[in-house]
Amino acid sequence: MTNLHVLLIAAGASKRMGSPKQLLKWGSKTLIKHQIDILQQVNLNVSVVLGANAELIEETIKDLNVGVFFNEDWQNGMGSSIACGAKELVLHKESFEGILIALVDQPLISSEHFLKMIKNFESGKHQIIVSQTDSGITGPPVLFDVAYLDELKTLQGDEGAKPIIKKHSEKVILIPSEDCLEDIDTPEAYQRMLKLANLQS
Repeated sequence: MTNLHVLLIAAGASKRMGSPKQLLKWGSKTLIKHQIDILQQVNLNVSVVLGANAELIEETIKDLNVGVFFNEDWQNGMGSSIACGAKELVLHKESFEGILIALVDQPLISSEHFLKMIKNFESGKHQIIVSQTDSGITGPPVLFDVAYLDELKTLQGDEGAKPIIKKHSEKVILIPSEDCLEDIDTPEAYQRMLKLANLQS
């Protein structure tokens, strides 16, 4: 299998949720443990980028086989958390062919979708594999060839990696994801997604 590294972005303050969504219950696990489990089911190396409530969240995943990076500038948006993770991978001298950016608050994404992304990735071709819903909405998870590492290191703001995707649109490959890309931002969205996943008590 292609040698990839995952940056699981879990640095936000969950202001609209009112409590750390990383620690919301999802079945028998927390949201962050569920996401780590899904990614590890497809044998991916995972590093989690934490920011708000970092110590509290780190305590809950300390026994898992994941790297943990701390973004001191998490308030500067998702872009800064991606940049933090990319810089840390360089510092750790990781060897990989691609970087998969995943978000902690997209629990409907299955291991099958991640496998589909990986199968469509060809190392060395400067590809950007982007997820797309049935209605045409694109977004994370996104898989970048390692060639984009320097650009990922410079990101800032709330747009995440969108500027890189727009800049290199000719290299983008869209992968259907049905309608599983919704993220959890509010208590109402959380309840709706629990219902979709048949996890309501």
